[in-house]
Amino acid sequence: MNGKQLVALVMVALAGPVLATSVVDTGAAYAAKQQKVSEKVGRPLQEAQEAINAKDYNKALAKLAEAKAVPKRTPYENYVISQFETNAYVGLKQYDKAAKAIQSTIDSGIAAPDEVSTLRKNLIQIYYSLKNYNAAVNAAQQYLGQNPGDTDMMVLVAQSQYLMNQCSAAKDTVKKLVNTARSAGRPVKEEWLQIQLSCAHKAQDKDTMRDALEQLVRVAPSNKDYWRDLINTFRDANRSDAINLESFRLMEHIGTLSTSEDYMEMAQVAVLLGVPGDAQAAMKQGYDKKILGTGSDAGRHERLRKTVEDAVKTDKSETAGLVKEAAAATTGAKDIALADSYASYGQYDKAIAAYQSGLKKGGLKNVAAAQLHLGQALLAAGKKAEATAAFKAVKGDAAYEKLATYWQIAS
Repeated sequence: MNGKQLVALVMVALAGPVLATSVVDTGAAYAAKQQKVSEKVGRPLQEAQEAINAKDYNKALAKLAEAKAVPKRTPYENYVISQFETNAYVGLKQYDKAAKAIQSTIDSGIAAPDEVSTLRKNLIQIYYSLKNYNAAVNAAQQYLGQNPGDTDMMVLVAQSQYLMNQCSAAKDTVKKLVNTARSAGRPVKEEWLQIQLSCAHKAQDKDTMRDALEQLVRVAPSNKDYWRDLINTFRDANRSDAINLESFRLMEHIGTLSTSEDYMEMAQVAVLLGVPGDAQAAMKQGYDKKILGTGSDAGRHERLRKTVEDAVKTDKSETAGLVKEAAAATTGAKDIALADSYASYGQYDKAIAAYQSGLKKGGLKNVAAAQLHLGQALLAAGKKAEATAAFKAVKGDAAYEKLATYWQIAS
């Protein structure tokens, strides 16, 4: 997934909130507090309420101006005036003035705590719609101080921070958001993680990028762009021929092998590591999809195919000898080599037996790799539950443990 694609995804996730045309219940304003309004203030307020009900917002504001001109108003009268002003300004779509009116309602000291929370949410949405992201974040932080589990509001904070290019703050907010959702048993949403991923791209923060991608493939396991980016990030952090081949195997399983270079490199590494069956399968898939064997590099593709077929012939001719060596060996290295050969040609039942024999004998240089390959063979043989158990048993090598986790997600 390139930078433009990622930004496009994030911008879809950042679609602005929908603001209601009525923020407070003006009809219940008096009764709610059971306080009296003087006749001088009450008369224009009544007319303002009627104008709001008729959606004549300019008339309502004129009447509210009359009410505000009355000296020595009580805090409750100011509270009601600011409520009416809020609805009139929202009706006129004058959101900047509506925000001031809401703040006046909050500052009145009359509003009950639950009402203040609702007012703050409306205020935050208005600031966000006005692209006053700094004000939105400040107001949201106040709100979250009283409502720490409100994930919708945390999303708005992360979105605002992202749009202000405050990526470090946005990353921290998303992490807190994810932890809050998980603690409450609620699902983590893809669009949250897209903010974290986009910020990581901007900052070239590879660790955060990998963390976001690992969470994204859990949330959206069918998204091949996430998988390809994750595997490429993993390969960059773990450079070796063995990890390269493991990465290609995972890509093949997921279906993200997509370029001639992918198929060519997988085939070359597989031959180099002594499992030409993998190379043969990669070349066949590339040719079947007409990714290989066409264009200006068709000759190069054909030369590699010939090299692979020669390696396969040699490998198969040595299988009988390897079977005898494995049977006679007291340690498991030969069994594992035999199992790798079987697996590369799709002989999974034989491969599983050889892997199990090799792991039981022990004396292996990389137990984690053998255990991972056992899981792959079990999965290919349709034994998912056993494969999951094998993947969970991969220990002792951080890179292979990570690969085992990816295989569990992908399976």
